[in-house]
Amino acid sequence: MMDSSLESDDLSGDVTAPRHIELPSSSRSSTRDAKRQLRIVESSETLRNTLSPELCSSLSFGALSSTHDQTCFLQEVFPFLYTQNVEDFNSEKPLNFNSLDLRLRQTISVPTPTDQFKDNVVDMKKRAEVDGVLGPAVVRMDPGRSMGYFVYSQDKLDIEGKSNFSTCCANTALTKGRWMYEVLLLSRGIMQLGWTTPNSFANFTTQEGVGDTENSFAFDGKRIKKWNKGAVEYGEEWNVGDVIGCAIDLDVGTISYYRNGVSLGVAFANVKTGTGFAYFPAVSLSFEEHIRINFGDRPFNYKVDGYEPIQEYPAEEIYCVDQYLVSINNILKIHLNSSKTNNLYYYQISMAHIFDKIGHLLGNPYIIHSLIVPFITEKCQLPEKRAKFFEAITTFLDEWELNHFVDELFHTVALISYCCIYSNQPTQKIQLLQLAIDMLANNEFSDIIVNSPLFGHRFMLFLHFKGPDGQLLSSVVPHAWWPGNEEHKESFEHATKNIYGAIKQVEAMFAKMLDILISGRHLKKFLAYLNEFISHILAVAVSLSNLRNIPIHQQASCPTSSSPSHDPWRKTRPTCLLQESSSGRRTTPQRTCNATSPSFHGSEEITPISKRSSRIS
Repeated sequence: MMDSSLESDDLSGDVTAPRHIELPSSSRSSTRDAKRQLRIVESSETLRNTLSPELCSSLSFGALSSTHDQTCFLQEVFPFLYTQNVEDFNSEKPLNFNSLDLRLRQTISVPTPTDQFKDNVVDMKKRAEVDGVLGPAVVRMDPGRSMGYFVYSQDKLDIEGKSNFSTCCANTALTKGRWMYEVLLLSRGIMQLGWTTPNSFANFTTQEGVGDTENSFAFDGKRIKKWNKGAVEYGEEWNVGDVIGCAIDLDVGTISYYRNGVSLGVAFANVKTGTGFAYFPAVSLSFEEHIRINFGDRPFNYKVDGYEPIQEYPAEEIYCVDQYLVSINNILKIHLNSSKTNNLYYYQISMAHIFDKIGHLLGNPYIIHSLIVPFITEKCQLPEKRAKFFEAITTFLDEWELNHFVDELFHTVALISYCCIYSNQPTQKIQLLQLAIDMLANNEFSDIIVNSPLFGHRFMLFLHFKGPDGQLLSSVVPHAWWPGNEEHKESFEHATKNIYGAIKQVEAMFAKMLDILISGRHLKKFLAYLNEFISHILAVAVSLSNLRNIPIHQQASCPTSSSPSHDPWRKTRPTCLLQESSSGRRTTPQRTCNATSPSFHGSEEITPISKRSSRIS
């Protein structure tokens, strides 16, 4: 608890003298709490500085902030405090800003970093025995269980192959139950996504990967085949921006795949289960194929009933933040619609208490994806309300919390935007682009975003607009038309007009984003990124020209569909890619790939070819 002198509503005293802060006896960092409570005090002192000297000297702040006024305000802001015992309002210690901290801690238990670490250790033992999950609470791809070269993002979920055929497993295995993970395709080439046992992994090479051994299973949407020691036709072709769901049922021994939430059917019904069998999520990527994996660190794009994410979602943290977001929304509405003198005091103290409780949780990707992004796009649509929320974030979060929150928020918005599928009314895409624009227009936010080494990669995600295919395409353009066939001309022209209008809306948002970056304070850094991007493209083009002995200006017309390594939908890549022979198997050129080739990842980690061949430690 704070010193009583700090909790007083009287703001007319001396504010220049140092104040003693009594640190709370809790499991969280004492230094962090000291900063929090000092910030609450500073919020009160900010109000003193805004009031005129005459008002400060003539009024006790109690006149501006009576206990009754505080109780009415807090009742409106924190409705969850009043659902347990209404009689508390008339008790000897009525709810006001003096008792708010204690009441909040008693009503909602907020997990601290120390508590979360202890819970994770307990959960690992419980999940292994009860759920059949062997591994840490945070599921990632494991560079120690890899074959070939990869580039990893810092969280080990965004990976790009840098060998002929690179294979990597997750750090968690499954022995029973029904589980799934999702793969976001950032390229559309040769990849095999699925599951493997440790013994099967021991036999992988840079030519043989997931699905090429007895107890490993994979799906490749480039070649539209499923793999288990051999290839069989299965599924449908995938495209950039697709989300592939990889599901395994260890209770009955089946593996299924989903493309954008639509089942492709049971791929394998011969999965061995029981004692001695544990399955790791595993992927094999050809050169420069690029994916992002979701084991459950954020909500699935397409949840499949009956299957659970491998990583548990943070239920307690989600409940806590959800309750406090309601309070933040209430405070913003009251603050923007009220002209009372004590409104600023109420606003600042309430916000300081809220962010004291949840500041360390706001950087969680699951919370940002499921709660923060919907809150901003739906509850903070008005520019002044959104600006006020951003101001509260920059004011009341510690520096490390602010950096983590802004970085993860921009990344999450980019990922959601990347997965948006075309529609005649691209509302979600426009909302996400507007949020990105507002973040870049905020000086504190833009400094964090643009200075991130991953800014270039995330910026490119925004520029992607996934087109419709299959049934969606038929609904967008229900009838085809060609000259000489007047039957569906009007319908076809109407459909194309809608497409043009939707694209123009999105292009206008792209132009706004570029305008902020070009005309703002980060022009030099943005231009440097563009130069690096263009230089990379030219370097790859020159490399291909030298390898094929074809002049660059002739390359656009030379490749044909018979060229096995040609992929017109993919960024240009070296000819040392795995290619298919006439039998459908891969053939590997003798040329060695350069594992240090340019990449758009800022935080890279190159993992060398594994020396282990007999077992996985």
